[in-house]
Amino acid sequence: MKRAASALLITAALAAVVFMVSPAGDGVQQSLYPPPASNPATTAFSPADRAADASANEAAMGILARRTVRVEAMQSLLAAAQAQPGNLAMTLQQLRQHCLPDEDCDALIRAALAGYPDAEFAALAEQALTRLPLYELAMQDVVMSMSTPPRERYDAIHALREQTLGRDVTEALFGQEAAWAEYQFRYGDLMEAADALSAADRIAALNALRDSSFGDYADALQQVEGIDGRYQRELALLLAGIDDASTRAQITRDLRQHYYPADVVAQREQRDRQQQLNDQRVLDYQQAVAALQQDMAAVRETLSDQAWQQQYEQALGQLRAQYFP
Repeated sequence: MKRAASALLITAALAAVVFMVSPAGDGVQQSLYPPPASNPATTAFSPADRAADASANEAAMGILARRTVRVEAMQSLLAAAQAQPGNLAMTLQQLRQHCLPDEDCDALIRAALAGYPDAEFAALAEQALTRLPLYELAMQDVVMSMSTPPRERYDAIHALREQTLGRDVTEALFGQEAAWAEYQFRYGDLMEAADALSAADRIAALNALRDSSFGDYADALQQVEGIDGRYQRELALLLAGIDDASTRAQITRDLRQHYYPADVVAQREQRDRQQQLNDQRVLDYQQAVAALQQDMAAVRETLSDQAWQQQYEQALGQLRAQYFP
C-alpha cells in the first residue's frame, strides 16, 4: 500500500509538471490551477513608481559610465608605461588611485587589461599584478643589518625579486630602479677615484657612466636626474680633493654658468654670499660664547650660584641679541 501511494504521488507530481509547462514552441502555459483574478489596483504602476524606476536606471547608467571612464584612464596609464618601460611598479600604484574605496580594485585593473589593445603587454602586466603580492609577502621575512654595504643589500633584494617574480616581470616592474641604483653605486666608486683624474677626465667618466648605467632607460632616467641633479653630481665630482677656497669658488661659478642662465647664476651667488655671512655670524657667536664662559668661570667662586647663573644668562642673552638681532 505504501509503495502504491508513493507511486501515485510521483505520478501526480509528474502530471503537475507536464500540465504546468507546455512543450517548447507551443507558446501556451497550462496549469492545474486557474489564474488568480487580476486586480488593476495592484498591477498598474503609479507615476511615482515609474519615476523611481527611471531614476534607478539613470543612476545605474551613470555608475557604468563612470566605471568606463576609470577603465579608460587606466588604459592611458598602461600606454604611458609601455612607452617608457621599466617602471610598472609605479604604474600599478597609479592604477589603484582610480579605484573606489569598497571596490575590487584588482578586478577593475584586470578589466582595463582585458580591453588593452596590446595583448602581450597586458599579459605581462597581469603577471605583475598577480605575483607582486608574493614578493611583498616574502619581503616581510627579510631582515638585513645596516652594517651590510648598500650594494649588497640591494643585490639581495633584487635576487629575491627575480626569485618570486621572474626576470621578465622584475624588469618590467623595477628595471628603471635597478638602472638608477647601479648608477648611484658606480658614481660612488668614481668619487673615490676622482683624485687620480683631471677635471676633463672626471666629466668624461661620469658621462660614460650615465650611458652604460641608464641603458634602455636613458630618456626616463635623464628626466629623473634633471639639470639640478647633473649639476650637483658634476660639482661634487669636480670639487673632490680641492681644498683651496678660491679654486672651489671658480669651479662652482664656471659650472653654474654652463648649466643655468645668468639670472639664476646671480640668484645663487647672492644666496651663497648670504650663507657665508650667516656661517660667519654663527662662528663669531660661538667664539663669543666660549670667551664668556671663560670669563664667568673666573668669577665663579666670588658669586653665589643664583647670582652667577643670573649674570651668565643676562650676558648670554645680550650676545644672542647682538649676533642674531
